[in-house]
Amino acid sequence: MPFLFGVDRVPYQIGVWLGSAARSATDEAQYLKHRAGSATERERSSWIRRCVLSCLLVAGETVLLINIGTIVGSPMTLVIGWTTVLLLPKPTPRLPLFYARWLAMIFTVANMGSSFHWLNTWFPAAVEPWGEIVGILGFFVWIGLCVWAFLAFRRPAPQKTEAPRSEPLETQPAGLPLRVVGGAKHVKGEVPSIRRNRELDRDGEDH
Repeated sequence: MPFLFGVDRVPYQIGVWLGSAARSATDEAQYLKHRAGSATERERSSWIRRCVLSCLLVAGETVLLINIGTIVGSPMTLVIGWTTVLLLPKPTPRLPLFYARWLAMIFTVANMGSSFHWLNTWFPAAVEPWGEIVGILGFFVWIGLCVWAFLAFRRPAPQKTEAPRSEPLETQPAGLPLRVVGGAKHVKGEVPSIRRNRELDRDGEDH
């Protein structure tokens, strides 16, 4: 027990978090190594193409936002952020996806705050009674968007491979000689007698 030896709680928790982060990074490195080794050439080229395109999109988003010079809570940033998320190729590599989702989360929460401020400025009598409720809803929206952004690090589910379908057995046409069909000799010998018995039974039923 570390606390019995005078270890403070905060450094202990920091050490726990750092150890957990190091373990997660090690597991992630092993997972990526396994994926890179087991992937086919077509899967590797597809991943590289999607990764390059995703990085170009988020980099273009960042450059555009810097050159425009708009504030974080403006509607333009909201449109740019969500448009980038929608344009990302699917399935999207996790780091560009997290970056795009995180910016969309920031712009959404900022626009909610600026919209409420604008409404409170122009319609204070109608908006002020709802301030506490709007604050609680904004908090839950922020939590939900944070969870949504961090879900970008979730590992994709393995693709299911379909089992090869067995071809249907070919049926032999009626009247084919037994020597062509094949089979055991004693079975071939019983087939004519079975056929004669069926014909006799059919003739007895007719009479």
